[in-house]
Amino acid sequence: MSDRALERSLYVGICLNGVLYGFQLIISFLSTQYLVHSRNQLARDRERLMGNSFYIVYTVILLFCVTWGWAMNALMGQLMWIEHRDFPGGPVAYMYANSAAWFDVIGSAMPLIANIMSDGLLIYRCYILWYGHPWLIVFPSLVYLASAAMGIIATVESALPGSNFFQEHTTNFAIPWVSLSCALNAIVTILIASRILSARREIRAILPSQAADQYTGIVALLVESAFPFTAFGIFFAVTLGQNSPLSLVGMQMWGAFIGISPQLIILRVAMGRAWTRDTTAKIISHEISFATRGPVDTADTGMVENNSCTDVESVGQKIQSDKSQDTLAQPV
Repeated sequence: MSDRALERSLYVGICLNGVLYGFQLIISFLSTQYLVHSRNQLARDRERLMGNSFYIVYTVILLFCVTWGWAMNALMGQLMWIEHRDFPGGPVAYMYANSAAWFDVIGSAMPLIANIMSDGLLIYRCYILWYGHPWLIVFPSLVYLASAAMGIIATVESALPGSNFFQEHTTNFAIPWVSLSCALNAIVTILIASRILSARREIRAILPSQAADQYTGIVALLVESAFPFTAFGIFFAVTLGQNSPLSLVGMQMWGAFIGISPQLIILRVAMGRAWTRDTTAKIISHEISFATRGPVDTADTGMVENNSCTDVESVGQKIQSDKSQDTLAQPV
């Protein structure tokens, strides 16, 4: 790729990333506000309080990683285009020559940490939606470990003196990293989307249409499945493999949604609009009750009374009444 095309792509990517970073700040503060406010209501529920604390810590760490990653990219832009624009070979040569500088290493490492956190949360949400089928997340978990390993190697390789993210020996690990992350997200997206779509009929049977939409509507489908994160990841992997200048735009957009996608899920959890173990258990109980037309033993789950699932209206009322208590998913 030409230096001018690379610079243009990097500039556009940093600008778009800055806009999306502002959105990340907003939803992070909103999530924290909801989570902190709900702590008073959960004072006597130790298990949910632990889940609340986990999401607060997760939000802070994720925002820290995204902030540092974006700030270091902006710093590199300032140095290559303003402070050292007369560097021999031009701005791109300066970027390549300083790929092992501390700020560039941090700029590469922080998105990697955020990516590992994001993929981990997505697998956990898949487990929540497919509660009772833990074997479904075995293969995604293996892909997750492979993706994390490739990401660490690619980041270390790009930080070596004289190296950069777009050299062949680095892309040999970077492309598998992004590809595995995309494959993981595609698999989990399909699992989550199929679960939401398959549960649509059961949820609409026990809840009013408007209330059911918060679990099965298009917004729930896109957010819970982290579809934008998956789509931009595929775009980044394809353009990187083709050595296209657009790969820098794809990298910046993918890096932005590394933080936005999990934060949107946490925001839905904090607002009580996300799926929880209770939601899934009640749907399963509803399906079993209609298949057997008899009382359901839920002693093991502790989610629904034995006779509550034999009456559609009572199940709907129970889910709605529990909505205020389901503002937090169960802790990891």
